[in-house]
Amino acid sequence: MKREPIQTASHWGVYQVTTDDDERIVRTSPLRRDPHPAAFYDGLPEIVRSGLRIDRPYVRAGFLRHREKSRDGRGSDRFVAVSWDEALNLVEQELRRVTATFGNEAIYGGSYGWASAGRLHHSPSVLKRFLGMIAGREPLRMNPADAESRGLRAGDFVRVFNDRGAFVAAVQIVDDLMAGVVQIATGAWFDPVEPGTPGSLEKHGNPNVVTDDKGTSRLGQSSVAQTALIEVERIHALPDLTAYDLPQFARKDDELWALAESA
Repeated sequence: MKREPIQTASHWGVYQVTTDDDERIVRTSPLRRDPHPAAFYDGLPEIVRSGLRIDRPYVRAGFLRHREKSRDGRGSDRFVAVSWDEALNLVEQELRRVTATFGNEAIYGGSYGWASAGRLHHSPSVLKRFLGMIAGREPLRMNPADAESRGLRAGDFVRVFNDRGAFVAAVQIVDDLMAGVVQIATGAWFDPVEPGTPGSLEKHGNPNVVTDDKGTSRLGQSSVAQTALIEVERIHALPDLTAYDLPQFARKDDELWALAESA
């Protein structure tokens, strides 16, 4: 039995997806208002179920037995199917091992993936950003002298704050930054300890909470130089991240959907 089509989108356009009761894709069709739809929409269900696709995670048998000591089997070893949970655990364990043994800079992040317009879904940037995080927190670049004066070491978690707000970050000690200055990328999803409460500690590493929310002019409203006076101190009680927790989804037959419709 076919279900009602669901509208979705990708970098090649907007289209409708129809699934059966087992949630398998049985049909894809272009948006009715699309004047020039892609010609390959009809083939998408076959691509999803193609025998050429890798259907689940696979790991070298030698790596499962001996982990990083299994280099001799590269190129000749057989691959064993594992669950997604096991595969993710293996990746996490290796990232932790390499980081603990050699430091974050020992991890090489490369990707041959496609890139869409802009940077949000630019896979090489996203991967390198992910691997550059320290225990899920944004790295705060700091001069060795500033770190030493505060009793901080690489990988320590800190509270970065001023009168506007505060956020959590992880220390990354570098030699190419002058003393008295720290640097952090803007990109961490806003994740306050108490959502909706002004001044609540932002626990993911979003520096927007300490910068001035002011445009260049009433006409332009472009971003001003995002610099601010701040202080840095060690944080001992590290709050849990919730930025990546999935929201509760609403379906047409449940109470959440009814509440959304009536709002």
